[in-house]
Amino acid sequence: MPVDEICRKAGFAQEAAATAAPVLTTFLTLFGVVAVDDRQAVKAKSRTASLLARSLAEHLDESRSLLDNWSRTAMTDAPYAEQEILAGPLFLYLLERRRLARDGNALPLEQAKVAQVLVSRRQGGDAPAFLLLYDATARRFQLPGGHIRADDPSPHEAAVRELEEEIPDFRFDPQRDRLEMLGTVTVTEVSRSNGVVTGYEMTFFHLRTTRTRLDGGPQAQWAPAQILLTADAHVAGRRLNTAGLRLLNPTVPGSLAGLPPSFVAARRGWITTTAKTKPLEFWGLVIGIVGVLISVVFFLLS
Repeated sequence: MPVDEICRKAGFAQEAAATAAPVLTTFLTLFGVVAVDDRQAVKAKSRTASLLARSLAEHLDESRSLLDNWSRTAMTDAPYAEQEILAGPLFLYLLERRRLARDGNALPLEQAKVAQVLVSRRQGGDAPAFLLLYDATARRFQLPGGHIRADDPSPHEAAVRELEEEIPDFRFDPQRDRLEMLGTVTVTEVSRSNGVVTGYEMTFFHLRTTRTRLDGGPQAQWAPAQILLTADAHVAGRRLNTAGLRLLNPTVPGSLAGLPPSFVAARRGWITTTAKTKPLEFWGLVIGIVGVLISVVFFLLS
């Protein structure tokens, strides 16, 4: 049946039916409910699709919303609870993920500029490891950094601000710290903050400092370059947000793995090192020494 005839049967006036018909057709086609032929006649694609149309009609008759909770929420991956899948932002996120999966050149609905900083240290010989911080909103680990604000004079200043906000007790000191720009890449992906396909202009820096220690906080992790450059990699059971690094890596002389350490950690004495790396052996040795000393004291007293 032609859609405008369906609209007239539903009570639309002739002119209103002609206006509503293409809107209704587009909406139901978007949801995969109907098939449209050359005569613009429509029919339900399946029995289940027909039931969905009837369910939508009941919602309309009762003036009930289909989706709710349109406030900003963290985007998560499946499986989903009922209240999650019916939350507007998450539903939008899933629609946009599918749009980008179908078309790698999908039009971004938002644009953003981001500054991120690589903080490296030596781990396991000469292999560098990089600082990752946990983003509770995106529920992923990522490099220190964030969006460049309108009042940031440049990506460099934005990177400095983000370091001071995200690394405990860190205050950028030009006498001790410097940021070396590594390059800028463009990434298109679905944002886990706003839920839509977003075009990111990402500028990367490498921190070099005379400090002997940098502490990212209790949820910080250090990961080798190999992990950062692996798609769908996990650290501490969480995914990584490092798509930009995979584009940046070929442009960095010697690659990310060849970057020098951001800081030279102060050497610890063998006692401190053993206590931290081999606590059982360390305390066993301490107890043994104490036992020997007590035995010698009792021997002398006797």
